[in-house]
Amino acid sequence: GYILAVDKPYEWTSSDVVRKIRILLNKLGYKKIKVGHAGTLDPLATGLLLICIGKATKRAESLQNEQKEYIADIRLGATTPSYDLEHPIDATYPISHITQKIIEETLAGFIGEQEQLPPIYSAKSIDGKRAYEYARAGKEIELRPSLISYYELFLEKCNLPDITVRIKCSKGTYIRSFARDLGEKLNSGGHLTALRRTQSGIYRVEDAYTIKEIENILKSIQAEVGVGLFQPLYLGAGIVLCCNEEGKLEGLPPNRGLWDEAGTLYDVVCGPFFLCAAPPDEDTFRSLTEEQVRHYQERFARPEIFLLGPDGQLLVLPVEAAP
Repeated sequence: GYILAVDKPYEWTSSDVVRKIRILLNKLGYKKIKVGHAGTLDPLATGLLLICIGKATKRAESLQNEQKEYIADIRLGATTPSYDLEHPIDATYPISHITQKIIEETLAGFIGEQEQLPPIYSAKSIDGKRAYEYARAGKEIELRPSLISYYELFLEKCNLPDITVRIKCSKGTYIRSFARDLGEKLNSGGHLTALRRTQSGIYRVEDAYTIKEIENILKSIQAEVGVGLFQPLYLGAGIVLCCNEEGKLEGLPPNRGLWDEAGTLYDVVCGPFFLCAAPPDEDTFRSLTEEQVRHYQERFARPEIFLLGPDGQLLVLPVEAAP
């Protein structure tokens, strides 16, 4: 399987991204491949969304449990029913008593484990329905608080009434609720005006692909090679290796591979956790040692071999065309 880090666009739902990736893969001939995401991101938020493909969907729950980092823009002195810009301001409050020092001291008081009340306009499930369905129908419901943790809160900018806060928190934390809670603790009000997820576990938004970049990559592969993303590919001067939907790669195209010091041509396969190689007259593949990988890196300079590492990220091993 494969974990694809996507930079979610503004106003896209997490399901929109999953649907888009599934459609792109379907166009490459993969009609039944599983696609899911590892943690919902609100439509009005942007940033890192992890898309799990194939057998990687089994890792979605563990990925959701990882620590998250957000950059939140908050406007103090006003509230909205949804705690963000989805709804218009419903009340205003004074902010003349608020200073940067007071904000920093208040943020410090949030650190640690605590209960948080989710927004009524949220995807929380209540008796088989989403909370926002009740809210949009004008029905009053009682939401249960969730146990969450704030690990780090840092005031990045302060230009009252607008502030920017970097937040490191646990799974299940609603940053919209944080904006509301911060406003209340400041004896005022607050709502979220922008949100960007910048990290989830080991994955960072700097390494994520935009939807446009993903489209272009897949179109390029389809146009130049005419085969699917998860098949062994040879693109120009580079050998591209990716797992198929079963987490395996059968080998490189004919006469493509790695050569050892004796001149033996090795076929190469890449699983989700290993790189293997075998001479063409043997059926059994064996794992390459770190020394062998370093040897190939030192001996060859071109083309590039792309491999999936144990964390699902794409690794690049530079190697030279064989003699």
